[in-house]
Amino acid sequence: MGPPHALITRLPFVTTFGTGSGTAVHHLGAVMAAKPWFNLSMQTVQPLFQVAERIRVELAVNARRIAVRLSTLHAAVSPNSAFEGGCCLRIQASLHPEGSGISVELYKAHFEVPAQGLRLVCALQGLHSARLAIGLCTEDGHSLELTDDAGIDVNKFPSLSSRVGDQWRLRRSRTSMNLKLSTMIGSIWLHCTPLPDNSVHAQQFAGAIGMLQILPTDFAAPREPVRDLAASSVCLTAPPSCTSSGCNSSTAEQRLSDFLFHKAACS
Repeated sequence: MGPPHALITRLPFVTTFGTGSGTAVHHLGAVMAAKPWFNLSMQTVQPLFQVAERIRVELAVNARRIAVRLSTLHAAVSPNSAFEGGCCLRIQASLHPEGSGISVELYKAHFEVPAQGLRLVCALQGLHSARLAIGLCTEDGHSLELTDDAGIDVNKFPSLSSRVGDQWRLRRSRTSMNLKLSTMIGSIWLHCTPLPDNSVHAQQFAGAIGMLQILPTDFAAPREPVRDLAASSVCLTAPPSCTSSGCNSSTAEQRLSDFLFHKAACS
């Protein structure tokens, strides 16, 4: 496993919280191969922690008494589910219904917000009983306001599980277009806030984030990558300079075949 955190210095930024291993291979939330695997080339950028515990205590003072509002958050990289690859960021929380919520820092960053603004895409699972949001904090300590795109959560991906809460869905948001020039992002945060509720009991919830993308607003995603490539599907031609050094298309094709076989064995 790589270092426990990475500094985000350029865009686009994409992570699926993959550690390079898992108990199954997932694609868009569906299990493609239900067997353990290990391949460090599949690792994506890890958060500042592998396991994080946060506690927030708020005091509400009125004329008669002092009320204590307690909220807790547990976040961990987990192989128990995934949107893509083998891991996700699993979240469990207990939120006081009158509290202001709880946060945990995911990544340190140092990049400038593009003139056209930023677009965020998250793959979420569960979390129906609380508001979950990714926050962008500038280097001078201000939080950027994010607004949800129209058609939020319309992209849903079926799960092999019979539980409705196991379904993955995409949530999209974007920054304001009225940002001042040279706005620098300093950190990425996860915020959990309670839903409006008349109950006096703490709101319990569990869920996961399977993917996080931070993109320029006008970023165009590439086409679907080639999958299941076989050496027999590739036509290789040796350049003149290669022929003189003893290399030819046959040896090049054999090397490609060996590489593909090695990749399949690792995954």
